[in-house]
Amino acid sequence: MEESPRKILVVEDEMIFAHDMKQKLERYGFRVTGVADRSDGAMALAMADPPDLVLMDVHLRGDEDGIVTAELLRAKLDVPVIFLTAYSDDVTLARATSPFGYVLKPVEDRALLAAILMALHRHDTESRVQEGEAWLSGALRSIGDAVLTVDPEGKIRTLNARGEALLGVPEREAQGMPLDETLKVASSWEGGPNPLKGLESLREPFQEAERLALETRRDAPVWVQIYAAPILAEGRRVGTVVVLHDLTEADAMQRRLWEREQALQKNYQLLHDSFRSTIRAMANIVEIRDPYTAGHQRRVAELAQALAERLELGERRSEGVYMAALIHDIGKIHVPSEILSKPGRLSDLEYALIKTHPAVGAEALQMVPFPWPLQEMIRQHHERSDGSGYPRGLSGDEILMEARILCVADVVEAMQSHRPYRPALGQDVALEEVRRGSGKTFDGAVVEACLGLFQDGFAFSER
Repeated sequence: MEESPRKILVVEDEMIFAHDMKQKLERYGFRVTGVADRSDGAMALAMADPPDLVLMDVHLRGDEDGIVTAELLRAKLDVPVIFLTAYSDDVTLARATSPFGYVLKPVEDRALLAAILMALHRHDTESRVQEGEAWLSGALRSIGDAVLTVDPEGKIRTLNARGEALLGVPEREAQGMPLDETLKVASSWEGGPNPLKGLESLREPFQEAERLALETRRDAPVWVQIYAAPILAEGRRVGTVVVLHDLTEADAMQRRLWEREQALQKNYQLLHDSFRSTIRAMANIVEIRDPYTAGHQRRVAELAQALAERLELGERRSEGVYMAALIHDIGKIHVPSEILSKPGRLSDLEYALIKTHPAVGAEALQMVPFPWPLQEMIRQHHERSDGSGYPRGLSGDEILMEARILCVADVVEAMQSHRPYRPALGQDVALEEVRRGSGKTFDGAVVEACLGLFQDGFAFSER
């Protein structure tokens, strides 16, 4: 089933500008639900047909400006607002709380589109997280075990109602308390070393097989069985969940521990998957406009990730290289499609326009807080080790290792693929090209890793 276009409400006091904005948005595939120049008109349109996003001018006709109107809208609707303004002074920014972005006038098309896509993605992601957190909070309140979450410093973040009853400590009082001060082994316990030591730094799920007596604010020690597991976000430990199974009441809750841990893992995995999906969608934008390079970014990503792994950059940096490679040509959305698919030699002016795509791509990503330096990887992927590249003529260690990997992967894949101005040159020619440039235009260690990969049988999964 085809998805309905996302809906945008335009609130702008200059009607000529507003209707021009409406036409641009409709060309991008959005549905404009209406145009208003006053607060009351904006509210009426939003209530009649709730939008997915609002483009709000700071200055409106009437008594209430765009900042006040945005607050009124958010009080009634869960909708992201991007402010349109010619002003970026501290007073205006201080009043505009919780925006999903600013677009300064005069509005550049690519900055507007990037701001809208990122705001919609951020709002969608936050909505999923809030839904997951609400579900998880409700689940934790309903289960019969005491559940604590602990941050990497070993301080309690949350404590459910059963935990409050078991330990005799209200959640508000427990928050921020060190775990080892809240969970204390009773002096009557003779089970050997204290199993509570190091729970906040767990790398693997933990289960204490023995019955354990805990000191609490109740009259007598409480016998429990302890379970704990790391909370992971994109493979990175961000905390620990600790479950205390009260053996004095029931021992039938053990099965639910894994379900609770899975819920936490699923919540963070949802964020990660959504993030990857957004990057893939951005990659498709380029390939739709440039059919001759369809699949190019995906194949470059395959090779770049394999190179990063061979160079032992680690899982996190290797994934960052892969993500950057998937959208390394996103800046080509700024280049007319007739230039991208031109079968003949490019003019100097056309080639100069092509060469702007690394900087344009980096600029398009500047508002997104990626966990990797994607912006710089994309900006630098046409730099060369000897300083002959573009856009800034960087050389040697001035270029990120990830960008040096992208550079080699991009050249090798491009030379093996058909282009409108030449047929595919083949693998041998591509590898000979980077071999000749090793230590000159290309990083020597990356070239060595690349040649080793193909010698070991590396092949692209698709053409």
